[in-house]
Amino acid sequence: MNDAAKTLWETYTEKPCPACDGEGWEWEYFGEKRRRTPCPACGGKTAKQLGQEGMARALANSKDAWREEAMQAIKLCAKGYASFTATEFRALCKTQPHSPGAIGAVFQKAAKEGIIIPTGEYRQSSLPSTHGRPQKVWVASPGFLKGAKKCNP
Repeated sequence: MNDAAKTLWETYTEKPCPACDGEGWEWEYFGEKRRRTPCPACGGKTAKQLGQEGMARALANSKDAWREEAMQAIKLCAKGYASFTATEFRALCKTQPHSPGAIGAVFQKAAKEGIIIPTGEYRQSSLPSTHGRPQKVWVASPGFLKGAKKCNP
């Protein structure tokens, strides 16, 4: 991904709410009087915070069988690929979650468990359902690879 696309991606994930511009509140007018009210769109949260909350809800609402399959697919990607994105991960999953937000959530869970780490790079997705947006590139964490055999997924 070129620098312009990476900058666009970083702006997208960190951009404040367009309704309140990240202020967390709006002015409500009553004739000549006004009062501050919480922003109904975001409650003062950034796009990144709202995304994390959405991913957490999606993961909590996904089926246990899919979560287990997803974690196994991430482990296979980590063992079998030098680097990978959600596109390679999705190719290994037999089923898809009810919400695409669950995919990001399972990647975050795997990162917290020390299975994978982000490289800081992004690749443009080839899947039509993702509209070609940039995807984070991941690698296996050194701690996970100790004792893990290489395989070809």
